[in-house]
Amino acid sequence: MLSERQLAKNGQYFERKHVAMTSMVICVLIFVLITVFQSQNSSPELNGIAAQIQVMVSVLLVVSIPKPGYLVAVICNGALSLLLASRVFIYGDTYAAPGIVIPIGTIITITIISLFGRALRKRDQQLSVVNRELQQINVMLEKSSQAKSQFLANMSHELRTPLNAIIGFSEVLKDELFGPLNRKQQRYVNGVLASSRHLLSLVTDILDLSKVESGGMELERSRFNIKETAKGVVALLRNKARARKVRLSYSADIATRDAMILADERKIKQILFNLIDNGIKYNKPAGLLSVTVTKVKQEACPATFRIVVEDTGVGIKAADQEKLFDPFTQMSRNCTEPAEGSGLGLALTKQLVGLHN
Repeated sequence: MLSERQLAKNGQYFERKHVAMTSMVICVLIFVLITVFQSQNSSPELNGIAAQIQVMVSVLLVVSIPKPGYLVAVICNGALSLLLASRVFIYGDTYAAPGIVIPIGTIITITIISLFGRALRKRDQQLSVVNRELQQINVMLEKSSQAKSQFLANMSHELRTPLNAIIGFSEVLKDELFGPLNRKQQRYVNGVLASSRHLLSLVTDILDLSKVESGGMELERSRFNIKETAKGVVALLRNKARARKVRLSYSADIATRDAMILADERKIKQILFNLIDNGIKYNKPAGLLSVTVTKVKQEACPATFRIVVEDTGVGIKAADQEKLFDPFTQMSRNCTEPAEGSGLGLALTKQLVGLHN
């Protein structure tokens, strides 16, 4: 048995077919009546108007009902041209001679229209096939992206647990809670601890990036002081800047009571940390790095702030600027020194900023 959807589709098809046949019959009747009128009338003006109506009826047939309409229009105009030709050659009606050109021209015109219409319909069919294929590809890509994000999330979770254990035991050894270490042992323990922390940071960035791309990360908005938050992140990275011989400065020309914003504080800290850490990492020895917080005057949103992280690094080539925020993209400081980090910091920063927007 046919489903309701199939029955409805079949009903619509027969209804369209009925309307098309009715329209075609009406057009043919109009054409025949005008042809009879022309055969009984010898006025050139009236016959010219009647011929124009016949041309419009023919074009209407071809446009509204492409395949049968074209055949009917050709038959009608062919019969009309034969009728007019018979009036000229048999009855010697010289008034009908100019009219022979009109149906012949109409046949040529509707043939051109039909050919163009057929080409357009073929093009539409090809576009429909391409669109269906693109939709299928998009569905496959979306499924692949979801599978990738799910795999990364699961693997990141499985990796973080043993890494936390390694970091914890390494910190215990470093603090010499089970006895003193010699200089060589301390160097090895520090290497294990630094590598484990770096790997944990990489795994965390991958997990966060996969969450943002899959739409699984949500903002936990709260009101906090952006001035104090930025100051805290700067203080957190000051020792690293000192170790790199980078002079880190912070300024905020805002009253503390006017620095309240509504956002996800943890993610804002992560954004600032990535930007400032990147400025330290790619700066010159004895370079400068400044962090400035200013309030922007906007009527639509009064609590709008601009945070500028500016450094005196070597800069970024124009060719590399477009791929700066791509995942796993690293920029080396010079030709001989390899790039540091995982290449996920700025990509994640861009995603987190976009998440707030």
